[in-house]
Amino acid sequence: MLVLGLTDWGGPATMTDPQAQQLGFVDADDVRELGEQIASRLAGTQSLSMRDWNSALTLTELAYEQEGDGWTTNNGGRPEDWIEVLGRLRSKLPPVSESQ
Repeated sequence: MLVLGLTDWGGPATMTDPQAQQLGFVDADDVRELGEQIASRLAGTQSLSMRDWNSALTLTELAYEQEGDGWTTNNGGRPEDWIEVLGRLRSKLPPVSESQ
């Protein structure tokens, strides 16, 4: 699910530069580039920093929210199943502190 959400920033999901900056990114291009990098590392089973895990989940949650019904149309499944997966992933990560 994380790879799907991260790679959607190069496709159906969109973000403005101000939105990206509020999330701690340089701009919307930074979101797309980081999303691709993290997705590639996840697909290749490489390790991620805690900050990368949290970025991956946050960007995936935002992509899911933004796409609405498009998420299940493109990726299959039921909305409640995807929401359950997001909840399980979120419960495994500690909150991000300013220093991370």
